[in-house]
Amino acid sequence: EEVQQTFCLVNANGTVQTTGTNGEAKFSDLPLGFYYVQETKAPANIVSKTAPFYLSIPLPHETENWIYDVHAYPKNQKGDAPKKEINVDGAQSDNGVTVGSVVEWTITQVVPALNAGEKYTSASIWDYLPDSLGYVETTEVSYDGTPLTLDTDYTLVQDGQNLTWKLTDARLGKLEAGKTITVKFKTKVLKVTETGDIENPGSDDPEKPGYGSEFNGNKIPGDTTPHTYWGQLVINKTDDSTPANKLAGAQFKVFDNYQNGACPALPASGEVATGTS
Repeated sequence: EEVQQTFCLVNANGTVQTTGTNGEAKFSDLPLGFYYVQETKAPANIVSKTAPFYLSIPLPHETENWIYDVHAYPKNQKGDAPKKEINVDGAQSDNGVTVGSVVEWTITQVVPALNAGEKYTSASIWDYLPDSLGYVETTEVSYDGTPLTLDTDYTLVQDGQNLTWKLTDARLGKLEAGKTITVKFKTKVLKVTETGDIENPGSDDPEKPGYGSEFNGNKIPGDTTPHTYWGQLVINKTDDSTPANKLAGAQFKVFDNYQNGACPALPASGEVATGTS
């Protein structure tokens, strides 16, 4: 009759070490015994942690009999970071040059591999917009070039400036490592920053604007930091007296038609902005 043996944990709390810059964690002067090794924390871009494993000290070896200085090489499944880009001008349907203009973005994410026997339990792309941008609409969500359907293949959750495109359980079962998920969406420029630079860096801090992806509960912050730049123009209308007097009621128009390095004649219409002192 086969008798099932159980193990007794001598140190239930375990001993913790953090890997250094070389990726190595060293446990010195361990008593002889049988050890249970578990990865408790992984970097942000790790999608699947190493599965727990057992290790004996000493370790039997075919040619050296017993090894007392044991080296283990557990492997993580690393996910490539998503990339966010501003769509080229030709792809922007409502682009402009003033506050209120629409800017279109594309986020791409390659589906990461998992450890053997694991399944995708969740997958999403998220973007926490800076307060200078406002969400307008999603123009496309696709997988490997095939458009996905809202509420059938993915859901969109908007919580203030935080957007999350999350794949449904039905779509999760069809994911394959190496395929690409693409999200295209529009934002409106609400205001201009002091420097004129509106950026959206990759970040896994929910309190800061940023974007990234999530697989099986593990967040991967974005890689690139896209920038869109907006200038500010202030015109002070005065007379020629000393000191100069500021004049009210002067009207100005701004046009976006600078061509061939020369200023053309003032058009009759088509201004992108107007102002009155």
